[in-house]
Amino acid sequence: MIRLAILLLLVFISLPTGALGQSVKWTAFEHLSDSLRVERKPLLIFVRADWCKYCKMQEHTTFRDRALVQALNRWFYCLRLDAETKRDIRFLGRTYRYRPTGAQAGYHELAEALARENGEVCFPTTVVLSEDLRPLQRYKGCVRAAELRELLPVRNLENGKAERPDGGNH
Repeated sequence: MIRLAILLLLVFISLPTGALGQSVKWTAFEHLSDSLRVERKPLLIFVRADWCKYCKMQEHTTFRDRALVQALNRWFYCLRLDAETKRDIRFLGRTYRYRPTGAQAGYHELAEALARENGEVCFPTTVVLSEDLRPLQRYKGCVRAAELRELLPVRNLENGKAERPDGGNH
């Protein structure tokens, strides 16, 4: 019994900071229109693939950073897109579909539309759209929390205090 308690304590202590109670509130594409009707916010779309180790690294580090998570949850609608999902997704007035490229291979058109740059698709790709859904930024590869905090159109994220570029804060 004592061994089990010690093991549980070690597991608890080894959890990354911010992992306890702090996680990005991912919005499903199906619910985005309703959310935007309630409140306009910029979008952060994380394009990933299940087999991508850098995608997993970004999910387990960047998206567990306490200050970043608080800012994302306050100022953005965050969407996660599996590049190989087979379900149709309606986004910006268009329906995007899965495109098979072989027996067990393929990609989703929306993932390609968001992640393609100079003819190449890179995973992970993090895309930021403005409140009026215009592209603002596209970050290719694994972005660390400190980098993303600097790149996002929200500043002063230290200690969980987010401030919008227009001077407003929460």
